[in-house]
Amino acid sequence: MIDNFLCPPAASSTDTLRSISTKFPQVLTEPEAADWLRVSRITPQRIRLRGEVSFSRVGGVRVVYTLKNLTDYLASRERYAVANS
Repeated sequence: MIDNFLCPPAASSTDTLRSISTKFPQVLTEPEAADWLRVSRITPQRIRLRGEVSFSRVGGVRVVYTLKNLTDYLASRERYAVANS
């Protein structure tokens, strides 16, 4: 038999999302990513849907980004701007 301490009760996706920023400060929710990028709240969704930035889902619904993915996106935009100037 498996002891209860080895199998903690599953947290809801809302509980997971609330604690994700405190446990993993390099992971940002979609509104936090917009604030970090200093863009409108819809822009991270637009670049995600165009496939320009990598993301993960929490609980199969909520979208989160890592700081590395966001900085990689910004670097790709800088390379594009320099190449086309």
